[in-house]
Amino acid sequence: SQAGIVFINEYFNILNKFDTTRKFPLMTYHNINQQHKAFSNLGVLQQRANQLEKAEELFNKSIKMNPHFIPPYINIASLMIEKKEFDSAKKFLWEALKLDPVNLPVRHQLAVVFIKEEKYEHAKEELAKCLEITDQNVETFSLLGWIHEKTGALDKAEHCYRAIVDRQPENKNTILKLGDIILKRGDNSRALKLFKDLLKMKPSFVPANVSVGIALMKMGSINNAATHFSQLMAQYPNVPEYALSAGKVAVMKEDYDDALNYFEHLVRLNPKYKNFVNKQKQLINEKKSG
Repeated sequence: SQAGIVFINEYFNILNKFDTTRKFPLMTYHNINQQHKAFSNLGVLQQRANQLEKAEELFNKSIKMNPHFIPPYINIASLMIEKKEFDSAKKFLWEALKLDPVNLPVRHQLAVVFIKEEKYEHAKEELAKCLEITDQNVETFSLLGWIHEKTGALDKAEHCYRAIVDRQPENKNTILKLGDIILKRGDNSRALKLFKDLLKMKPSFVPANVSVGIALMKMGSINNAATHFSQLMAQYPNVPEYALSAGKVAVMKEDYDDALNYFEHLVRLNPKYKNFVNKQKQLINEKKSG
């Protein structure tokens, strides 16, 4: 009804007023034929607020109002995954695929269900169908890469993450992931080069700087790793990850006084490491006394 549209629009106006972090305001609806979209969006908001029963009701209402509108099928499947009701999730996704067999988000969501069920072969079959539709979607390669890494097929995982980087050369997180996979494969020098290339894009990228140190340690260059983290601490003294890594390398070098200094600084930066540091102090004291 028109009254329903007024209510929904007012609800969205209130949310937009108080949710200042939203990049794009939630859309309002002036056409009764668009009301099913409003219910689907409201369902997403309810799910985010952990109001799962209300969210499920809104998704079902959206589907009932317009059975050919795909998003609520995906949304309610996501909700069912959250509730670990995987058969129900698949039921909605299969219904959506009857409407649109080449819908990538639906097939991705179905692959996620199979992953949650640890039915990795079924998930790969769905993702293979996605690749038949298009080989340019990075989400397909991301899910495939995760499966291959999980099942120990690191060469195939590397291929998937490389495919993402080829399509998104500025995707720093995927470049980092690619380097981690190469590191796991034991090709430490190649991983180190990738991490250093990544730092050329963003010198202050903390995970890449940490990964450079890890690669150096795996190559047996403990002194170079220690120098690397020492320089980072001098340049970025307030980054907990650097203090943690510098402390660990100092322990490996048996530079216990330096290690204690780094760990004490780490606790000052982030008190959540207090228990970890206390255990490290105990181990260091035992080694020094032994």
